Amino acid sequence: MRGLFISNVVPWPLAAGDKIRAYHLVRAAAKVMDLTLVCFAYDEGEQRDLDAVAPLVRESFLVPRETCRYRTAAQLPRARRILAGLRGYLHPTRPVLFDAWESKEAQQLVQRLACRRFDVAFVEWLGGMPLLGSLENARRFVNLNDVLYRRLKYRLTRTRPDRLTPLEGLEYLKLRRLERRLARLPYEFLVCSEPDRQAIGGGPRVWVVPNGVESLPALPAPTDASNECLLLFIGEMSYAPNVDAVTFFARRVFPTIRRANPLARFMVVGRNPVDVVRALDDGSAITVTGAVSSVQPYLEKASVVVIPIRYGGGTRLKILEAMGHGRAVVSTSVGVEGIDARPEEHLLIADGPDSFAQACLRLTRDSRLRARLTAAAYRLVRTRYEWDSIERRVQEIILGDHAEPPGAEQNGARREHGLAAKTMRDIG
Repeated sequence: MRGLFISNVVPWPLAAGDKIRAYHLVRAAAKVMDLTLVCFAYDEGEQRDLDAVAPLVRESFLVPRETCRYRTAAQLPRARRILAGLRGYLHPTRPVLFDAWESKEAQQLVQRLACRRFDVAFVEWLGGMPLLGSLENARRFVNLNDVLYRRLKYRLTRTRPDRLTPLEGLEYLKLRRLERRLARLPYEFLVCSEPDRQAIGGGPRVWVVPNGVESLPALPAPTDASNECLLLFIGEMSYAPNVDAVTFFARRVFPTIRRANPLARFMVVGRNPVDVVRALDDGSAITVTGAVSSVQPYLEKASVVVIPIRYGGGTRLKILEAMGHGRAVVSTSVGVEGIDARPEEHLLIADGPDSFAQACLRLTRDSRLRARLTAAAYRLVRTRYEWDSIERRVQEIILGDHAEPPGAEQNGARREHGLAAKTMRDIG
């Protein structure tokens, strides 16, 4: 078998969730086919990162992000830049992300590669779907790390009206229309969770492939939280749901914890912290580290890993990492979505600021509870969420028989066929 994998990130180093997932999808596919890899890259320095993945694939290509419309538009004079942006946002049905990722260089490269007649083709993000248009003879897979309309809906409902524009409302409607119809299209989709599967319409061409973790070979010793309490958050700190999570925790949850335990500290670990996150660092109680070479030393010191996520899809690598490293977790209901973890058995779940603070304090004070939860969570990760078993699932999907078309194509309903055709025109 011959495969083509197109990624919007270079899948190395494994320092962010999108890179980690892309890497393991590439590794899974490369074990069962002759794989060609195409990656978008910020600069030529990422060629060294791509070299680390080279042993997995037959050949690899870099496409400069500077060729994408969202980068070329940034170089225009302000007036032309605004007009270019409006043109994309004002399209009545096509989401702007397809315009943003449009790259003639990428299109030409994929068209040249398509002459090789691939059996399977992947794109690693929704904005890459148009690149699959010239690969009609291949099984075409689209990986979705998130369902974008659900994320945008949260922003629209939680942001002050004077900070929103009608264009964001229009974009939400376009994304919702598109993503709810994805399962009707002649593609197959990999999603991170069952809620994400249902959000795009379900059906036999939508496969749940959760995120995973490389867990430690043995359950680590518990931390002593009786004196100093270290609360830890790990994540990409330019990602809007993570920014919302840490600002919510720092401003509305952590003060309650500090009143009960003046020695408590909150540490935010993750690359690219935006200004509002950097401003949380007070030099004593709250620390923002920025990028680190490894999260493991921070996990080893943590008393509790907090996941105060209030919106977004996918499954949280940060939860699985904590569980795989034997650390107790407090999460919101949204944060644990897509993971088969049960409250009071594997972790504690709380949604309001007061209940979240009390859950953190409860874990720091009760060593028996921490030990029971972390042991059960560690077993869950080892049996359900290790990358080796998830990669085998991906290989089974690739090697299995082609899924039956969705119901619209099975019963030949004209209306469904028409909706799918319109959606395909919006994509490409």
